[in-house]
Amino acid sequence: MPASAPATPAWAAPPPASARAIMSGMAIVRHADHIREALRRAGADALWVHPSVNFRYLTGQQPLGLERPTALVILAAGGLRAVAPLMLASELAEIDEVDVVGWTDDEGP
Repeated sequence: MPASAPATPAWAAPPPASARAIMSGMAIVRHADHIREALRRAGADALWVHPSVNFRYLTGQQPLGLERPTALVILAAGGLRAVAPLMLASELAEIDEVDVVGWTDDEGP
């Protein structure tokens, strides 16, 4: 009876699609589906993520924290929004599937 091939160890397996996306330069939002489910269970409409270690963990990006409102908004119903002053909007537009809402100081958020 022929011996079966050993299973591929986890460290040798190709990275998951989400990791490949990050490595290719496209920023994605990690755990978005889990966050949306938790929002729905809590009866919340959205989660506001201010530039912080949480923002970096979820997207791999670290936008400059300013006195101006800047955030990733994860909607319970689906969709992603980034709210930022125009000077940061292009950086946040690199996040996959995000709709960026940029504003100037004259307009306000």
